[in-house]
Amino acid sequence: MGNSPRECVGQVFALLGPPRSGSSAIMRGLACLGVHLGDNSNLRAPDPNNPEGFWEDKKVKAICEAFMADSGMRWDSLRHLDHAEFSTGIGHQYFTQAVSVVTDAVNSAPNKIWGVKNPRMALMVSFWLSVFASSGCDDRYVVSLRNPLSVAASIVRGSPHRGTGSRPTYLHLVWMTHMIGALAPAMAGKPTVIVDYDAVMARPESELHRMADAIGLGPMCDAKAVAQYAADFLKPGLRHSAFAADQFLHDPHVPKVVRDAYSAASGAATEGAGPNSPEFRSRWLKIVEDFGTLAPVLRLADDHESERTQRRAFAGAFYRRMPPGIKRMLAGKRPQGASGS
Repeated sequence: MGNSPRECVGQVFALLGPPRSGSSAIMRGLACLGVHLGDNSNLRAPDPNNPEGFWEDKKVKAICEAFMADSGMRWDSLRHLDHAEFSTGIGHQYFTQAVSVVTDAVNSAPNKIWGVKNPRMALMVSFWLSVFASSGCDDRYVVSLRNPLSVAASIVRGSPHRGTGSRPTYLHLVWMTHMIGALAPAMAGKPTVIVDYDAVMARPESELHRMADAIGLGPMCDAKAVAQYAADFLKPGLRHSAFAADQFLHDPHVPKVVRDAYSAASGAATEGAGPNSPEFRSRWLKIVEDFGTLAPVLRLADDHESERTQRRAFAGAFYRRMPPGIKRMLAGKRPQGASGS
């Protein structure tokens, strides 16, 4: 893929992070800081799981989902797309599409300042870094952080079958894989800020101002819009779970490397040494190295989850084709027309 930039002198603010980490609420906050999130016609529609909106560009979402599917990856895979996969013929096609989408979005945004997010972007972050470079954009990053216990609980709430057996540990590894991708731009020297979702819910105005200052949006901050966001958008119902730090530290399902990662990221979101500091960089690279030693186990777990997903999809398709009477019998209901003895 070529890296010569197209005519696109503007800024992209990409929000990266694990799924169910409060990214939609944080993304909406970026609009208060002068970042254009796209026209409503280009945004993913709200649904019962996220009635306040996802704030995700539909074209970016389609590219992420299609490219990952063609590469044999799921949203919860324990690996990242690599450069070898970008260099294929299909990879070039997705790359060209993505550059076009980014260029058009930035050029049509007021002040040429555009915000984009999709949870899958963290698993293909090298791809998007290359896309932004080829689009001629000044790219900056927001990383959404949430307690891994809350992330797992939110995922299980939407997919109850994930709450059994070893699933909590697997979901913590998913969180870790996404966080490594989300912080890759910071490790490459890109301006990055980590924003804790629970802190946003507790102190929305101060957190938005901190985020704005960290990534160069301070002058764009609309105080009235920030106050309205805090009062009207951040409803208590947005967050269905919140865990205390001691619960996380003592949960037996959480691997040590995940504890270390959350501790480091949480500190960078609340203390002076942010993700672009030498102190954080040194600490984070050691954590990434420790996680890398688990590669054989991660491949095994990922393959097992892939097989499990395929079996579940087959069982679901088989069940949908069953006659209604058989479905009622499986559910323990009396067939229609049957009478008691």
